[in-house]
Amino acid sequence: MKVLVAKLVALRMRHDIAPWSVIFLLMAAFLLPYFFARATLLNFQAYNALSIIPLFAGAYLRERKGVLLTWMIIFSTEQVLIFTTYGIHLPLSILTECEIGLLIGLGLGFMIASFFTVRAKEPTERE
Repeated sequence: MKVLVAKLVALRMRHDIAPWSVIFLLMAAFLLPYFFARATLLNFQAYNALSIIPLFAGAYLRERKGVLLTWMIIFSTEQVLIFTTYGIHLPLSILTECEIGLLIGLGLGFMIASFFTVRAKEPTERE
């Protein structure tokens, strides 16, 4: 477990493409069922709660930029799914449910990112 934590901390400090590739791999793993299953919005309402995992990884590895990019990918995929399922005649209740859920996810991601930003700027008191 200590080795995993050490590797995550080392990955967070890198300034190359490696943290972004981890974020995109998690996004691909999250979005995989959307593309392979005959997706309808009702099938994925409970599954969308797992979107916090890529948001958390984006917040940890790249703070606010990672959260915003991850959320935009989730948002755009959700919008495509809504419009392919219902077309132009979608019920307003479903649209507002999805939008509220996505905005809550964005707020949660920014809270997690600000926690990691403040945590990184704190001086270590244990030394």
